[in-house]
Amino acid sequence: MARLYPPTGREGTPPVAFVFADTTRAKIDNTIKVLEEVGHPYWAPRTGHPAGTRRTSVASALDYRQAVPVVVTTLEQLKEQGAGAAV
Repeated sequence: MARLYPPTGREGTPPVAFVFADTTRAKIDNTIKVLEEVGHPYWAPRTGHPAGTRRTSVASALDYRQAVPVVVTTLEQLKEQGAGAAV
């Protein structure tokens, strides 16, 4: 069953949160590294030029509109600081 949320009025997509519990710093760091590697095709910015068009300059704009922000925290930090804490 899909869950639909009302529009937030903010540009972009909502973040995905990974919350770690009962683990070590080393395991968290390793998992983050793996997430970065396997997720790169999904979160990496795209060039601002449509496919098949010719670029007129060496500089290229990056487009993050389709990128999904990822937040990583621990359950302890989440309980202590709350979901509305500064990132």
